[in-house]
Amino acid sequence: MISDGLLLHLPLNGSLRDLSKYRNHALIAGTATDLSWDAGPRGFGQAHSKISSTSTNYAYAAHRTEYATVVFSLSLWVYLSTWVGGDRILNRAEGGYGFALFNYSNTVALRMWNSNLNYTTVVPTTSWQHLAITVDASNNVLMYLNGRLDRVTTTGYQNSATGDFRLFRADYGGTSATGRICDLRYHNRILTPVEIWMLYNGLAKDKSNV
Repeated sequence: MISDGLLLHLPLNGSLRDLSKYRNHALIAGTATDLSWDAGPRGFGQAHSKISSTSTNYAYAAHRTEYATVVFSLSLWVYLSTWVGGDRILNRAEGGYGFALFNYSNTVALRMWNSNLNYTTVVPTTSWQHLAITVDASNNVLMYLNGRLDRVTTTGYQNSATGDFRLFRADYGGTSATGRICDLRYHNRILTPVEIWMLYNGLAKDKSNV
């Protein structure tokens, strides 16, 4: 089942609940003045939204020791309103070698410590896009866009950070992306191409999203 190995599942469709077995529900840092709910992609009524790129308010799921896994898969829907170089979508990069999704060369990139692995395809703004990334024990990285494999690459760093999962946080004096996120999933195993295709097509009807 797609829920196998699921460490964190934030549907973000009207609440900050974690539907994984850990029930590590997300919290708000600061205030919710520029955080809201807006229309989600197909099959989702709502999505978590941030409208200010300079605000220090953000939602986060607190670190768990299980999150520092070398082998992992990350899957989410994202709608980018505006962003510039360095803008963060999410990160789990503090407290060691972790990762972040951010703007690099005007497309989405996975940052593994100081290694920037960008999507080959420029990820469009102002429309919903499904992103999925897998990293195996040999540091092989597969990057999927809208259910299809977009890039195969490698990284020299492994995921061992102790930082929280932070959504749209402006880090290191920079700015965050603005837009919406929903159906964020984080696994301690490699999702198969079929499973990623199912997530993109809204077919992942398992126990984690009942």
